[in-house]
Amino acid sequence: MKEAPIGYSCQRILCDEKGEPYDFEFVEVNSAFAECVYMEEGELIGRRYSDVFPQLYGTKPEWLRLFAEIALSGGQKELELYSEVFIKWLHIKILSPEKYYFVLFLLDVSKEREELERLEHPEIFDERNSTGKEEDPKLWERRLSEIADVLKLEKDFQFQRIIENLPLSLGIISLDGIILYANAKFTELFELSESDLGRKMTNDLWFEPEKHNVWIETLDQQSVVNDFEMHLRTASGKEFWAIGSGMLIQYQERSCVLATYINITERKRMESALKVSEEKYRLLTEFTSDVIWVLDLKKQKFTYISPSIYYLTGQTAEETLGMNFQDSLTPESAIIMQEAIELNLKEFLKNPDDQKSYMLEIRQKHKNGDVIWVEVSIKYRFNDTGDIEIVCVSRNIEERKKAEREVLYLSYHDQLTGLYNRRFYEEELERINFQRNLPLTLVIADVNGLKLTNDAFGHFAGDDLLKKIAAVINRELRAEDLAARIGGDEFALLLPKTDSAGAEVLINRIKKGFRTARTENSVLSVSFGWATKETVEDDFSTLFIQAEDNMYHAKLIESMNMKNETIQLVMKRLYQKNELEQRHSERVGKLCFEIGNAMDLSKDDLWELELLGRMHDIGKIGIPDEILNKMKRLNEAKWLEIRRHPEIGYQILKTADEYLYIAEAVLSHHERADGKGYPRNLKLEEIPLNARILAIAEAYDVMRFGGIYKSSFEEDRVVEELVADAGTQFDGEIVRVFVEKVLRKSGTARIAEA
Repeated sequence: MKEAPIGYSCQRILCDEKGEPYDFEFVEVNSAFAECVYMEEGELIGRRYSDVFPQLYGTKPEWLRLFAEIALSGGQKELELYSEVFIKWLHIKILSPEKYYFVLFLLDVSKEREELERLEHPEIFDERNSTGKEEDPKLWERRLSEIADVLKLEKDFQFQRIIENLPLSLGIISLDGIILYANAKFTELFELSESDLGRKMTNDLWFEPEKHNVWIETLDQQSVVNDFEMHLRTASGKEFWAIGSGMLIQYQERSCVLATYINITERKRMESALKVSEEKYRLLTEFTSDVIWVLDLKKQKFTYISPSIYYLTGQTAEETLGMNFQDSLTPESAIIMQEAIELNLKEFLKNPDDQKSYMLEIRQKHKNGDVIWVEVSIKYRFNDTGDIEIVCVSRNIEERKKAEREVLYLSYHDQLTGLYNRRFYEEELERINFQRNLPLTLVIADVNGLKLTNDAFGHFAGDDLLKKIAAVINRELRAEDLAARIGGDEFALLLPKTDSAGAEVLINRIKKGFRTARTENSVLSVSFGWATKETVEDDFSTLFIQAEDNMYHAKLIESMNMKNETIQLVMKRLYQKNELEQRHSERVGKLCFEIGNAMDLSKDDLWELELLGRMHDIGKIGIPDEILNKMKRLNEAKWLEIRRHPEIGYQILKTADEYLYIAEAVLSHHERADGKGYPRNLKLEEIPLNARILAIAEAYDVMRFGGIYKSSFEEDRVVEELVADAGTQFDGEIVRVFVEKVLRKSGTARIAEA
């Protein structure tokens, strides 16, 4: 490694008592390494890194960490970086032969980097050339001329010493393609042997022979050619790229080309990779939905905008580049953006190396007149001229903002009715409590019969009832009024600048709206109570209690009427669903009356029995039509559904005081004397009398007149069935009364036997 042209050093890591690395010691270096860092070998070996390069040790702690990591953990790292201390580009390779040691290889690649930069930014180099900071473009011509002069001394030892040791690949080739001379670098580049000299093989070395013709023609026209790009191959067939410079000379009494070649294969590879990379980034910027844009803060103008701006604003990048930055935003967002830029700019100027990004949500104009929400990520940087610019990525967040609005809406609104919810109502109490809103009336509204509607028609009907009530209330309110659903069937209204008389006018208007609203399975009935806040000091809790007490007072009268109306509506809907059910209920009512009359019951009991007979199947309103009207025999699951109707009927009737005394009988009319009935398996003495009468009347009517899935029997057959089931299914005494006194049949002996 001592004589290697690549810089080499071996260093040992130094650790403190805790095993933490703090410095390095040079163990071995070669001359190329010492030359690369502008020192002598003796100045390095045995010395510490911090002593030799204090400026690097203090300012580049990441180097210390990198070297220590490899020395302690193994592995290797290869990187390319620019050294401000040595003022050159270095290609560095680091590896660890054993723990606590690492080897460093250095290669000066400044020329290669400069050439690559020249290709990527020719305008910069053109500018440099114009200022005289780069090499004279005639330099190569002068060098070749000097070499040509030396060639006149081709047999002289000086010729051999100069030409052979040139760091360039140099060859002399006749115009007809014979290699007359090649120095060591040329031979190495083209992989030639001594036997190849004197042979005509130029066409074999050019990958594109027609390009060789262009090379010769250009030389013939200009005598000297610089920086001619060539695609070549070695004698073994390996392809490579080179930059050639040449001139026409006389050598060995013939016209020849004196040419030098620089291998640029690696550069071409980097160019290709750069092109691919640029294409990838171009595709990313052109086809991503996010918009990348650069704004010159000094000019307040866009200097770059990716084509995806079209999908964000409906304008092309060219159209947007011509706009002023402020014109692309709403006036409010333009102010917000400008203030944020100025604030963040101060932070950037304090620490330009901190690559901090800032997020902002603004509203941007669309070409069609719409305004959209945009999230902007902002970074600051200095551009090539030293001015500050911001690099931003804009993203359409309209859908996200819509979702946020929906979440906010749901957090303050009742999902079913669309009115405000209790949370918003309670917060509004604090916001509305100002002198300017007085007098302020609080109204409490409670829906009558919601549970009855749910029991009779199902929860969908109950939900529909609440939505219709909310719609009427919301329609009649003024813009400054507020309505909130604060409970399952309870609403609160806040009426600013409204006294008690004004609240009553509004409530009467709402009630009128209820009467005109169309409903199919419910009765719109709401009880209202209100109280008025006269001073800011009046307590809302006290106000609520007063309004609620007034509401309950009204409810005592209105709720019963509503429940009676609802029960009548239920019977109407049941009969609309099944006409047979209506005729069956009317006949059963008459039979119950006749049985009770034969048993010498009071007139009130008889009236109750007839009502019971008419309403005993009210619970069937909760049975689906496809089961209730099914013509074929029911399976077990559907029978279980049918058997729910006594319980449903009980829940409906018990809500109204007027029907409370028949609710228990409806619940029990399918119980049996032997305790095998449903739903509670009651025995004879536990079953209410009116339920026992109803059971016989209903059984007779079903057997005598048939049903959807039952055939009818002659009366004698029906009597036989009733007598046979006396004492097991039915009350035997009531069967006897029914047969002998109502039907006027002789069946006493048979009943006694049973």
